[in-house]
Amino acid sequence: MAGIQRRLADIESAGDVAERIDYLDHQLRELDGEVLEPEAIAGVFAQHKRLANASTLIEGCGRSSEALAGEDGAAPADTLRAVQATLARLAGDEPRLNEVMDLLEGAAVQAEEAAAALERIRDALELDPDQLQELEQRMSRLHELARKHRVRIDDLHEHREQLRNELDGLREAVDGVDTLRQELGQAARQWREAAEALGGKRAKAGKRLGKAVSGLMEELGMSGGRLEVALEPIEGDEPDPNGAERVELMVSANPGMPLRPLRRVASGGELSRISLAIEVASLDRDAVATMVFDEVDTGIGGGVAEVVGQRLRALGSRRQVLCVTHLPQVAAQGHGHYRVDKQVQGKATHTRVSRLDPEARVEEVSRMLGGLEITSETRAHARQMLDRAAAASPQDA
Repeated sequence: MAGIQRRLADIESAGDVAERIDYLDHQLRELDGEVLEPEAIAGVFAQHKRLANASTLIEGCGRSSEALAGEDGAAPADTLRAVQATLARLAGDEPRLNEVMDLLEGAAVQAEEAAAALERIRDALELDPDQLQELEQRMSRLHELARKHRVRIDDLHEHREQLRNELDGLREAVDGVDTLRQELGQAARQWREAAEALGGKRAKAGKRLGKAVSGLMEELGMSGGRLEVALEPIEGDEPDPNGAERVELMVSANPGMPLRPLRRVASGGELSRISLAIEVASLDRDAVATMVFDEVDTGIGGGVAEVVGQRLRALGSRRQVLCVTHLPQVAAQGHGHYRVDKQVQGKATHTRVSRLDPEARVEEVSRMLGGLEITSETRAHARQMLDRAAAASPQDA
């Protein structure tokens, strides 16, 4: 659909196509009135040059022909043969003169042929003022066309073909506009049908997601909270590749509070828990490989914190889940445990991330449970939490 719109826009951006077609058509009619092939133009100029100099050519050929014919004296051919006869009488005493006589014979023959050729050329030449005037008018038109189209005379033929190609292209484009508009209308109808079908599926999926997430929010310490998926129609007639509506997640984190856009009302901890609920609810349909949760334990504790940890563990069985937490109930549910420490060395502060082995993990969960002073009872409690989490199946969550 976008491709059809671009093609129509290209045609429309050319301005008044009909006006351009009329202009090109006029230009071509003017150029088609002349023979513009380079060979034909060269012939016109050559013929004009001959006719313009015809009187001079006739006079020169005539004088040369008369000279060779001997009208003003002995003909060159006769003179050459007279010399040849003289040498023939002497050749008996000097055999080398035979070669000279052969040369004179050839020269005499060529002189006679030259005289005959000059007579033929002179007879073929004629003074034709009408034809000369016609050629001059044609040359004048060629010069005028070249000036008007701002090209050299020799380039008029190529220029005409360029105009013809442009005209043919515009006519094809105009002929195709109706077809393009029909295709655009059909594509718009197909988009509308697809958008309506998508909107219907979104509405059904939104209800399922809202119900599932609202139930999980109850479990995650957001009692009375609920989430709904709102579909807001997109204004305007321009087809959108994402459909005919915009999807907005509406949430109420507390009982009695009106639904408002999630992006505006949720705190960091609430947003993390709602995100967790959404990911759990859409686990089988979400292709995200890695998820990061921060502040997911803000404002909760006790049993709710353990439920949050269980949901994170279930999610971690299917995806890579990273969670930043300060609650032992959440930390104990992890498949692995990393501790982040900051150390000051000189004037620089360094952050170190360490993966904890099973015993170090017991110590860390114990510290999270009991603070700085860790007792045997605290360690036993920590170990119990870790063992219970490890023994639980993800399907129990």
